[in-house]
Formats: sequence, structure tokens, C-alpha cells
Amino acid sequence: MEKTSKSSLIFDEVLAKIKKNKEIREKNGFTCIPLGLPRFENILPGIIQGLYYIVTASSGVGKTQITKHVFVNNPFKFYKNNTNPKFKLKIFYFALEESKQAFILSMISNYIFENFNKQYSPLELESYLKGSNIDSETVNIIENARDYFKDFEEVVTIIDHIYNPTGIFKYMESYAEQNGTFQRGKEKVVYRDKENNRKEEIKDIITGYTPTNPDEYVIIITDHISLLHPEQRDDLHQTMSKYSSEYCLKMAKRFNYTIVNVQQQSAAQEGIENHKLSKLEPSLNGLADNKLTQRDADIVLGLFAPNRHELKTHSKYDIEKFKDNYRSLNILKFRQGVSNVRVGLYFRGESNYFEELPKANELEKLEKYY
Repeated sequence: MEKTSKSSLIFDEVLAKIKKNKEIREKNGFTCIPLGLPRFENILPGIIQGLYYIVTASSGVGKTQITKHVFVNNPFKFYKNNTNPKFKLKIFYFALEESKQAFILSMISNYIFENFNKQYSPLELESYLKGSNIDSETVNIIENARDYFKDFEEVVTIIDHIYNPTGIFKYMESYAEQNGTFQRGKEKVVYRDKENNRKEEIKDIITGYTPTNPDEYVIIITDHISLLHPEQRDDLHQTMSKYSSEYCLKMAKRFNYTIVNVQQQSAAQEGIENHKLSKLEPSLNGLADNKLTQRDADIVLGLFAPNRHELKTHSKYDIEKFKDNYRSLNILKFRQGVSNVRVGLYFRGESNYFEELPKANELEKLEKYY
């Protein structure tokens, strides 16, 4: 009887969500944050609460840029333009390979390109390159963007001083506690002490969580997880497993937060043997340092740059015309949907900009990109 009661309770929760989302859609509301890639959204609808995403690519292809575009820039713009008073967005970006200042600099570069069609790389904005001193008009554009970035930094928190899994989890657990209520209980823990004696201990545990605002989307991005600092005697592989299987799943399942981990492809993925076999694109088996993380993830996205391998075409797109301004985004894994679906993207790396391309057979529409 107890099992039936519990099952019914879970069933009722699922049914309530089905009805709620149906009602939202009927009122032209949203049930997830769009990706900003219209055709791709027919397969992968968007950023969904409580799901775990991995973004992967080989070194230098643009995995950080696509992560910023899909999981930072687009959600922020969607949030700014949304009129639903209940909808709240909070993004936590654990930057393991860049500083807060470098992060904002990349966002300024993107802002200038998207709003004024002026292209400046972060190095050019800071006048490091010869002959790249920016003009006064661009300085004025940046100065006038202060209010925009004030709003941006209220939504996006950049953390560049925490590198270990426990530190990241504790930071987010503290946020959850400030913005919701934990349900607590007791659990008996059995362990061995240093002398190998069996011990038992009763510990306080968190059994559930209720957010103050169920319509708040919390996105936690770690870029990239091979740079996590090992704890105690763990090696990197164990550290990545602990972060993924223990902490990321807790944050997704317990707090209903969206997890986004950036993970590099191994160098061997672009090796000679794979080149011969035409297996250069990102794969689940090609994840660097720990291939087991993909087991935890609901969705794995792979980004590919065919130009760096001198491919003439890719998915029927003319790479000789696009050169390095083409990227392919592929769904490598989608637990609740269809995998192995690609979309062609127009890419401007220096400005952190992506745009979904027309279909490869729509030649007239493609001309402006060439």
C-alpha cells in the first residue's frame, strides 16, 4: 500500500506539470527558454529546468563561444524582452579558464557586433594589436552600454575564484537555501574507520527542496570541467566523476537547476586515424579526461569546424566559401528526444556570434553569408 501511495503522489506531480505546461502553451507562454536557433528548436526545444547539458568540441573550435551564445547571451536577451512578472533568470558562470574581466570583454565585443555591426576582437578592444586602436565612436558605444551591462551583471554572476567541485556545489547550495526551503531528514551511514572497524552514524540529510519562485530558471555553467582542481587524493578523472555524478545530478534533480558543463574533446579525436576514417566530428567516446560524464547528461551537444580539416563540403554546405565562418552543431545525445541531428551555423569567433544558417539548398539566402 505504501508503494502505491508514493507512486500516486509522483503521478499527481507529473500530471500537474502536464496540465500546467498545456495551459501555459495555450496562453502563448513558454515552457523552456528558446535556444535562438529556430529550426534546431523543432528537435531540441530549448533550455529546460532540471536538465543536464554537456557542450563539447575540440580545442579552439568555439565551445566556450557557443556556450556563451546559447546559455548566456540568448537567455539574457529573452529575459529582458519577456513580460511575465513571475519569470526570473539567474545564470552562474564558473569561469575556470578566464577572468571576470575577460568574460565581460567578450560580451562587449558581441554587443558591439550585434547592435552596431562593428567587429572588434577583445584584443582589438584593448588596443593590443598593432594598428587596432579603436575609434572614439566605439568608445562612446561602450560607455553608453553601461546600463545594459548593469542589467546583465544582475542576471549573470561570473565566478572565477572557485575551482573545486565541493566549492562549486556549496556555493550553489547556499544560493538554493536563500531562495527556497529545504526539507530535512535523518539517514544512517555505515562506514569503516582508520582501523577498519565498522561504524554507524546518524546524519542530517536534505530530502527535498521547494523554491520560493518555481518560475525561476537557474543555469549553472562550468567552463571547462577538465580544469577542475582535484580534491584530497582524487585524480582528475575521479574529480570529474564526482562533480558530474554527485554534485551536478544533485543540483539538477534536487534543486531543478539547469546544468551546463563544457568538456573538451580528446586530442586523439582529430588524429590521423580518425581523419582516415572520416570520424573527425565530436563524439561521446571522444570526451577528454573522462568519458563517463555523458552517462549523467540528458543532452550532449558537439560543435565541429570542418574548415580546419580542409573539408570542401559539410552537410552539403560549401565550406570553401564559408571558410572558418561555418560551424556544425550536432545533438550527440538527447535522452528524451532524437540524436544525431545537425544544424549549420554562421560563426564570427572574434565577436562571439552565431546565427542559424538557411538550409544548404537555399542558395539565394546563403549568398549574404558568403
